[in-house]
Parts: sequence; C-alpha cells; structure tokens
Amino acid sequence: MAEHHRSGRDQTAIDIGDDCKKSKICKKCIFRVPKVLRRQNPEAYTPDVVSLGPFHYRRKRGKEESKEGKGEEDFQLMERVKESYLNEILSEMKNITLKELTAKVIELSDLKEEGEFEQRARDFYSETFAHISSEGFIEMMVVDGCFLIQLFRKCNYPKLRAFDDPTFNMDCMFHFLCHDMLLLENQLPWFVTHSLYDLTLEIYPGHEASLSILILHPSAYYHH
Repeated sequence: MAEHHRSGRDQTAIDIGDDCKKSKICKKCIFRVPKVLRRQNPEAYTPDVVSLGPFHYRRKRGKEESKEGKGEEDFQLMERVKESYLNEILSEMKNITLKELTAKVIELSDLKEEGEFEQRARDFYSETFAHISSEGFIEMMVVDGCFLIQLFRKCNYPKLRAFDDPTFNMDCMFHFLCHDMLLLENQLPWFVTHSLYDLTLEIYPGHEASLSILILHPSAYYHH
C-alpha cells in the first residue's frame, strides 16, 4: 500500500492498491478466516448484527443458517436500516432509483478507466460467489456501500440522524456495528465506498470532502 500526502486538509489522499493499478492484477485481499483460527472461537469471526459484502450473503437473504446458529433474523434490523439510509441518498439525489444510482456508479468507474465495476469488485475476494448473480452482486455493493458512507456521515454530523435510528438510540448497537465492520469476512473493496462517497458529495454541501478523513475523525466514535 502506498501513501501520498498533498498539502491542504482536503487534499490528503491515501492511495490504496497502487500496485494493483500498475500490474492490472489485483491480489485477493478479502477472504475467509482460516479454519485453524475459526475453530478456536467461531463466533469471534462471525458478524452479529450486520452483513457487509458477499461472504454472509446467503444468511442475510435467509438462505441458510451459519454453524454458529446465526441466521437471517440477526440481520433483519440492520437490513431495514440499510434500506432507510439508501432511500435518504436516493431522495436527496432528486428521487432517483437504485437502478439509476447503480448506473452512475458504473459510469464513474468507466470514466476513471479503473476497469469494469463488477469484475473489479469481485477480484478483491478470494471466492467467485457464482451463486450471486451479476445484478445481485452489484446491488449488494451499492446498498452496503451506501450504508457505510451514511453511517460515517451520521457519526460526524449528528443532525443527520433520525430520532428512531436504532444505530444510535439502541444501547451498544453502534459498538456491535464497529465490531462487525472490522471482521475480515465483512469487508467491501475501498474503491466501492469511495466511488459512492464521491457521487454523493454534492448532496451534502459543506461536509468533509475526504472519506478517509471522515472515517478517521475522532468525533465519529463519540456520541453526543
């Protein structure tokens, strides 16, 4: 991973994946926890309240239950929050549809000559996830990515929080989310969240222009 710092707070940039851009071959950097580690304490590596990305896709769609006894019901609350956060973005972007937002994300990827969006995202994972259709995979990336960027926004800008948002008004929910977001099997490629953040900047004038700074700002983890 290479870092390049430019002068000015809004110009700080962390370039992740420079080697991938140069070689056109991306290393598989999101993978399942090795069995030798998981068997010691399976629940330590399994999300409790939110599924991000494809590894627990079947569980959040109600297709199966994990070996730890966790199933769809564990994710239902946060799946509703995801839908709420997504609708906030769609509404602010002149009531566009999820399909239209997806098209904008793909178009942005094409303009940056970063490669085809879906394949680039899939290439970050160690498994092919052939059971997830092309449409389903892209929608998952966009919905989960929107959830993350809105969560980080609400952490830094409390006025954006709805009064009934369980993320912030349920005891310990935010801490459960933080735990789940750090899990190896619960990750999204950085370029996905970054692209979505760039696309939605104009609907939040005056907000932090750098996603990296927004995430790392200390105020994000102290609730008022």
